[in-house]
Amino acid sequence: MYVAEQEGHSGCTVAILAPRRRDGATLCCLPSATGPEPVRALPTVVVSADPDADELVASASRLVGEPVALLRANAAAWDSDLEITAMIAEIGPLSTEPAGFCWTLLDESDLETIDPAWARAPLRSWTRERTAGWSELRPQWSRPGWLAEASRWMREQMIAAGYPDPQAPRIHHLWGISVVLSAASRTGRAFLKCSSDRFRHEARMTRALADRSPRYLPDVLAAEPDRGWLLMRDLAAAPLGDQPESTWALGLDALAALQQEWVGRVDDLLAAGAEVRPLSHLASWVAGTAMDADLMGRFAPEVRDAWLASWPAMAQACEALDQIGPGPSLVHGDFHPWNVVAGQAGTRIFDWTDAAVAHPFLDLVTFIVCTDDVALRRHLVQRYLGLWSGYLSPDDLDEAGGLALVAGALYQACTFSQLIPTVMPDDLGQLRDGDVLWLRRALDLANRGIQSTDFPDPAPH
Repeated sequence: MYVAEQEGHSGCTVAILAPRRRDGATLCCLPSATGPEPVRALPTVVVSADPDADELVASASRLVGEPVALLRANAAAWDSDLEITAMIAEIGPLSTEPAGFCWTLLDESDLETIDPAWARAPLRSWTRERTAGWSELRPQWSRPGWLAEASRWMREQMIAAGYPDPQAPRIHHLWGISVVLSAASRTGRAFLKCSSDRFRHEARMTRALADRSPRYLPDVLAAEPDRGWLLMRDLAAAPLGDQPESTWALGLDALAALQQEWVGRVDDLLAAGAEVRPLSHLASWVAGTAMDADLMGRFAPEVRDAWLASWPAMAQACEALDQIGPGPSLVHGDFHPWNVVAGQAGTRIFDWTDAAVAHPFLDLVTFIVCTDDVALRRHLVQRYLGLWSGYLSPDDLDEAGGLALVAGALYQACTFSQLIPTVMPDDLGQLRDGDVLWLRRALDLANRGIQSTDFPDPAPH
């Protein structure tokens, strides 16, 4: 991620990276007629701050005069309010030369003079890939041809599922670790999700969960596990995160009920593709952090000192929670109010990229920290733990609740440490330093418990 902070900007400037179909030429603006040397400038367009995929596609299409396929889009700068002010957008190859632009074969020296300057580093890596071949970290949807192939499969499956005349799919959401397409028809809308190779199991996992626990999962229409493609019916309800916080307990009710359906069914979860992540392994990972020079080097000095003094107690918290129980079950891994919908059809949980077999209470922390209301946090924790009263004594539940908040933060840090190396650097965005953030949060939770305030910009993945 190539980032700068800018002040006094409105809207977002998007630099377009567009290749010519027949060779490695890059679309540039016509050379400037003023100044001692011609300026090599990338095509740019101004859109709203934090634009969605529809706006990016429409703006880029108008700019080049033909429909474009959006492959990647990454923030390059934002203002002091954390609104994005600059982005890099890669689009699929073009066959013609748009009016007002030219094709340019750029060499290494040209890249140092490209305007805007903040686009030079991502342009360099993009140009290198076009010469040496795609990076093994590049997700499948950011390669030319993927959108057409996935769209064809999506429409075929929608027709087979009873959706008449589905429209051409469009990109609903796009970022470094997943893409979501949506397509409407006369009888409803469907969504196709594809996650990165790190989460290739999501399609198979979601289908297996939906087959056995349909009350709490999206309706799965089709899946292509080898490609990681998952087609789902529109959930037709608002995320809990967009509803009053007084409704958020519905999410924990659904989670506990779902997890209890899967207690003791570890073999079934493994067969569905879930990863086993026992607390004993988490404790071992925590013990190894002190020797991780890269991780420790990304801590502020005072936080690093606190971590080095505290990690033994952190590892012990994982072991203590493991001893209490209730035993392994289904863990969502990224459970927050924006991954739950609630409406007339009930409460459904989606986005199972991080599904695993682990201690069920680990999902609690990512949910409750989404509110600053300490009283609500306490209510949510007590509500969730109360649903497990048939499994543990009141004293054990109370102790497990406190331990689970710390262990859950450690679990998130471990997840980020595994995820970050699998993502292209330009695509990291809000994922960058997620491991450091969650370790810092674990420290604060260990010291302050549910009243912890060290949760700036939670980074759900």
